[in-house]
Amino acid sequence: MARNEGTGAGTSKGRAGRSRRGMLRLAALGGGLAATGGALALPHAPEASALQGPTLAGAWQITISDPPMPPAAPWSLTAMMLATSDGLLLISQPPVDPDEPGGDNVEYSGESFGVWQATGALTAAFTVVCVVYDADARFNGTEKLVGTLELSADGNSLSGTMRFLETDARGREQDSSSGDVLQGTRVRLEAL
Repeated sequence: MARNEGTGAGTSKGRAGRSRRGMLRLAALGGGLAATGGALALPHAPEASALQGPTLAGAWQITISDPPMPPAAPWSLTAMMLATSDGLLLISQPPVDPDEPGGDNVEYSGESFGVWQATGALTAAFTVVCVVYDADARFNGTEKLVGTLELSADGNSLSGTMRFLETDARGREQDSSSGDVLQGTRVRLEAL
């Protein structure tokens, strides 16, 4: 990307009129539209659930945590997860990567998008990918989560394990872990 000589500005003619804030708003709008589209597909999920038993389809509050690795302090992240009845999976993430002290540079991200598939009556496998950006909103790599989940008999809670892989913009591994734990509770409709 060409820089404007003498000004120190990192803009190019192709980006004229596009601010970083504007691009982040578009990214947020895209995530919101994806979440809305998934939510619109869910009215059929209760019918499918009644016919087939518990299903992953629905909204979940989840916690992802690393297995204890002394001397490092325990790490966990609470997020929302939306699973559609047709196999799409969306996991929210904080806009700033909650990296450990002394870790990599500050990174910015959005939702993780992916797929899930039932592997048994109460089990499923999933893969989701999140795009990561640097402070100038440039592509900085990806974070991938691959795991398995098990629903409780009533279908209102889940637990599972997963592996994590972070790659830089060139596809080189930057960080990885396995045995991370995921637990969740279904968001249920409450009476007023």
